Amino acid sequence: MSKLKGLATGIGSLPHQDTDDAMDLIFKYIPNAPFWPQLPSRDVREGMIAQFSENIPCLKVNNSGLYFDPRGKEEALEKFYEKAIAADLDYFKISNVYSLGLYKFYQKLTGPRLEAAEFIKLQVTGPFTFAAAINDENDVALLHDEVLMQVVLKALSMKALWQITMFRRFGKKLIMFIDEPYLGCFGSAYTPINREDVIERLNEFTEGLRADDVLLGVH
Repeated sequence: MSKLKGLATGIGSLPHQDTDDAMDLIFKYIPNAPFWPQLPSRDVREGMIAQFSENIPCLKVNNSGLYFDPRGKEEALEKFYEKAIAADLDYFKISNVYSLGLYKFYQKLTGPRLEAAEFIKLQVTGPFTFAAAINDENDVALLHDEVLMQVVLKALSMKALWQITMFRRFGKKLIMFIDEPYLGCFGSAYTPINREDVIERLNEFTEGLRADDVLLGVH
């Protein structure tokens, strides 16, 4: 842990449209704890919500962004839980269509770049922020639907585990940040969650992610 003191990394999102330009900046200025970039200006699917939405029941993306489509909900839920119970990480992966930066980062972690890295920083959008950002067919946030909130929590946790499994091959310590800007509203009268909810769900979320080579954080 002492190696972390004063070590710089990035939050994830960058304004670039060109993936290689983003890579050059990361490896030049943050060589010791590089991260894969989210590039929402490049593609709407790289926004912090849409990027982690693949194979989550009823969630679709078009040119305007992410939206909820209730058609085939029961069948989608059944398939989802089959994959979750089977721990099918490939089903929960983030494809290169949704994150070109992740795959480019993986490819470029070689030679001097890999040698310079003391840590590799990864990220996933947290369940509260994700579920609060999407409304169902009744215009109610998924945060208020116990079934879909649990689906979101499980899906995002699996996507985080998929990243950890993918980058573990480099033999470096990993940092996994859970992006939860929604919790900045915690304590407000307008936030429908309490302290116990937050602790319980984040504990559940991180249960399968804890390991000696993984540092977990929330911001």
